[in-house]
Amino acid sequence: MTKIVVHVTTIEQWKSVLDVWYKQGYDWPFGGREYSENTFENGGRFLFLDDYITYSRNNPNSKPFIEYSEFITQQKEDNKMSMIAND
Repeated sequence: MTKIVVHVTTIEQWKSVLDVWYKQGYDWPFGGREYSENTFENGGRFLFLDDYITYSRNNPNSKPFIEYSEFITQQKEDNKMSMIAND
């Protein structure tokens, strides 16, 4: 089951989402941690996180997705909560 689907519209957003997931220990299915700019340029706009990272040009099966801005907001909240827990 997919944990999260993020819709991105720029290469900067694409790289930002990947940065977060790489820091959390996730990889592409082939085990790499590349940014695959060609994939984005060829239409990959939905990043999927499950046991590994995948992408799609569209959102198959109408899976619920979040926009990049919501993803970043969630990350900021998660970081605040982890800082509070570590105090």
